[in-house]
Amino acid sequence: MVPLAALALAQCASLSLIVYVTLYLQHVLDLGALRTGLLLLVTSLGTVALSPVVGRLTDRGYGRWLIVTGLAVMGLSLLWLTYGVTHRHGALLVPALLVLGLATPLIYPSATALIMVAVSESARGVGASLSVQSRQIGATLGLALMNALFTTVEWGERNSLLEGSGAPFTPEEQGAFDDALSQERERSDLLARLPGSSRSRVRDAADHAFVRAVEVSFLVLGGLVLLAAVLACAVLLSRPRSVARPAGRPQATRSSMRAERASRSAGPAVGARRWPAWRRRR
Repeated sequence: MVPLAALALAQCASLSLIVYVTLYLQHVLDLGALRTGLLLLVTSLGTVALSPVVGRLTDRGYGRWLIVTGLAVMGLSLLWLTYGVTHRHGALLVPALLVLGLATPLIYPSATALIMVAVSESARGVGASLSVQSRQIGATLGLALMNALFTTVEWGERNSLLEGSGAPFTPEEQGAFDDALSQERERSDLLARLPGSSRSRVRDAADHAFVRAVEVSFLVLGGLVLLAAVLACAVLLSRPRSVARPAGRPQATRSSMRAERASRSAGPAVGARRWPAWRRRR
């Protein structure tokens, strides 16, 4: 259960991050597509560096603790990204994205290996399909819920800006504001028709609503991931530790013990040599 939930949550966090960080870098920090892609490329460095090490540690029995560590690292990196988005500083996002790239190779290989080990050899296909389906459910359902949260916060911030602004927005500015929130800023025809001062005012308001929605989304997602890490750690600590047995001495079962007692009470087999009592006592 823990590996499946970890796969779904990690896929949801990774996909949400790619979507919202890309929009933030291009529309708020005004980075081009090439610079945005190069900045997001930092998240793949951890996979290249940690995948061989994670595979060896999983084979040694540390897979569950690698999942807990990966969830904790992912949750902390999301909170770090929230701080960077709040201050609108691209330099704060680079180390946060680098740390986030270290989380996914800790979760994906370990969780997949644990799922395959948990099923019988004849059900390996079922285990593989469960791992794939958990990631798909996390991607689709998780991203849908995050989009609902993002849109709710963004338009709630829009209403508060329109109601609490000292100088009220004109109908043209309000229409351009709504148009900028509904599509890309550069493609907003209503925003392009406004004069310079009004255009800057509407653009700043749209950026403020967008940044606020990203902050809340990353904060909620980071809190959920950290909560999942704490729950997974509690589940692992609550499990009784298995006592190690020497190699070559399998655990005796009830059937084997019963068969051994029956063989002792039945006496020697037919045709076997019977020793005298005085020889048996020696």
